[in-house]
Amino acid sequence: MIRLLRALDALMEIRGQMPWDDGVVHEWSGDAAGCPYRMLSAYLDEFLSAARHELYGAEIMDLAERVSVKGRKYGIGLKVAGQSVYVQDGFTQLLCENLRENCIPVVLKVAPKKVSDMFKALGIPSEHIPDPLPRSFSPAEEGRIERVMRGEPEPPADSNTGGAGWIIEGKQPDVLRTLFMDFKAGIDGYFPDTIATLTDHEIHELEARELWFDWTEPPRPGEFGPEPTDDEDWDQNAPKKGGGKRRSGGGQPATRHDTVTSARQAREAIRNLTGV
Repeated sequence: MIRLLRALDALMEIRGQMPWDDGVVHEWSGDAAGCPYRMLSAYLDEFLSAARHELYGAEIMDLAERVSVKGRKYGIGLKVAGQSVYVQDGFTQLLCENLRENCIPVVLKVAPKKVSDMFKALGIPSEHIPDPLPRSFSPAEEGRIERVMRGEPEPPADSNTGGAGWIIEGKQPDVLRTLFMDFKAGIDGYFPDTIATLTDHEIHELEARELWFDWTEPPRPGEFGPEPTDDEDWDQNAPKKGGGKRRSGGGQPATRHDTVTSARQAREAIRNLTGV
């Protein structure tokens, strides 16, 4: 999540300097023509848990707040996901205000007794609060009344709601439409042929800031905090310390490869390459 947010923070600066078709730099607008980049949405799953992380939580919250404030000018948006619909719990006031103003909440799998309170907290008028969804959409739920009348035992409780929920655009929630498909048959046909990517210029600028790489890589030297010195006890598996210099927009272009100047760095480079 830190890698994603750092890249978004840098992209705001990069996009803010990209000229449009008319040769002038503009702020992004949905109806404007000649924009040199594509819209970008970032998904932050379990955001509050990450924002409360002992070492990196403050940076995550700070970056998310900045992107929520400035991202719309550059076609960048955030989608925050978590176990609670109560946006005010644990969010800074500024981030909370931006999410409430710019977002369309999507709510999944809510216990029936909590439906009314949840929608009231989201500002839905009482006359528009919907009934709870069925306990399950599985075929075994069909004919429940008939089974009870015949004295047949109920099947095991299954809270499988099939991904159904509500999408709340405006003040009247609509049931979220879900797509039934056979995953064994493949889903390629459901997706468009064209995949939008970042421009070559954006990728080049992110590479210059060491923010464009495979995010499954282990932490790079100094990426999440200062590296231990040679005279410190060094443990490859120890958690990184926070507080390091953040690599985001505005910094000097960094070199792509680190220079090995000690035996410790050589060991670390070998371990990163071999996985041992």
